[in-house]
Amino acid sequence: MKKKSIKNITLTRLIQVFLLSMLVIIAIITLSYRSFFQFVVENKVISIAEIIQAGLTSHMKAGIMEKRAYFLEEISSVHDVGSIEIIRGDAVIQEYGESNFN
Repeated sequence: MKKKSIKNITLTRLIQVFLLSMLVIIAIITLSYRSFFQFVVENKVISIAEIIQAGLTSHMKAGIMEKRAYFLEEISSVHDVGSIEIIRGDAVIQEYGESNFN
């Protein structure tokens, strides 16, 4: 059996450590990007929800409930919203009544 030289042993160990460290770095980068994109999507959803809330609140306070469908259509077309489901709290139902629009 042929003996390995110190040079070969060292090179083999360095390659193993290098490959292992590369895998760890790739895993960390992957998780960081995933978290970053998740954060961006959450912020986008929250900003769109706030815009919708502001639009609906302004038209409810203006007293023009008959144009509700118009406001919802405008909000959905401007901000690329596929569907809107409005969940009303008890205080809103008491003030404005039940909603039949989804």
